[in-house]
Amino acid sequence: MFNNVAKGYKRYGLEILPPLYFKRGETDFSRIAYKAVSLNPDYTRGLAIDLDAEYIQLIKALREAGYKKTFEGSYLTQKTVDDIVARVGKEGAEGIYVGFGDPTFSGFGGKEVPKAALEFRKNYETYYGTWETAGLQWVGSWYAWLAAVKRADSLEPDKVMAAIDKDLKIISPITPGKFFRRPDLGNNRYCDYATATSGGIIKDGKIVFLWERDHDYFIDTIEAVLGTKVR
Repeated sequence: MFNNVAKGYKRYGLEILPPLYFKRGETDFSRIAYKAVSLNPDYTRGLAIDLDAEYIQLIKALREAGYKKTFEGSYLTQKTVDDIVARVGKEGAEGIYVGFGDPTFSGFGGKEVPKAALEFRKNYETYYGTWETAGLQWVGSWYAWLAAVKRADSLEPDKVMAAIDKDLKIISPITPGKFFRRPDLGNNRYCDYATATSGGIIKDGKIVFLWERDHDYFIDTIEAVLGTKVR
């Protein structure tokens, strides 16, 4: 994962420093934090960290080690941001970048939450009782499949696959999506999809909307990373 992410960053002119790793279940981030500070990066990203608790501990360790520059989290909710502020204070959390996953949790940092996302959550809560996870960013595959089935007007696998091309639009509760090919995996069908992506920054302890990029921007970056056309 690091190599692909590094290619993406280099495409936008960023210099990449050596990656630092920790084991799953790590609870003492002081070693990695002091090593990161010694490299003096202008920007630090926590990559492939699945647990909010690890983000919080890593940020706390970085601040205690004297790192005052910016950090990028992944899909953090306002609840997680509140926990970060409780550990490092508003000053320590200020300027941390946040990717948006589930807008019904993060509120899109002040940007209006799509009505379809709110409706999705409402229906889920009606059926299951509780919205337990910030999971809307993971349901895109369902909507990609649904778009193909609707165009094919069939559930027959061959007909569904035949309906998929670069112009088939995916409409999900969060954001539109678009199909692309995966020649890097030996598959020239339109079998994968990209979505628009957006993010924010922590200001005064709250997530504030900062930027949004559409699915074509995402696909441009994928082509740069893979070194081949996917459209």
